[in-house]
Amino acid sequence: MNFNSIKAIITDLDRTLLCTDKSISEHTNDVLKRCKERGIKLMAATARPERTAVPYSEIIGFDAMVLSNGARVICGTKK
Repeated sequence: MNFNSIKAIITDLDRTLLCTDKSISEHTNDVLKRCKERGIKLMAATARPERTAVPYSEIIGFDAMVLSNGARVICGTKK
């Protein structure tokens, strides 16, 4: 696989990106920071509502989020 061709990473939050205690591991955070530095867009897709997902976006710096099972989309400053 050519990792230089990766344009975006889209991840769920619960039981995927987050640890069982709902935290983000230091390793995961470091990897995602390196991805952003390489120009890879980071996105989250989750069943969570905005109020419980945005705090993770503030940590990770997601470029876009699909929330509430697709009922709400945040892309940059647009909702």
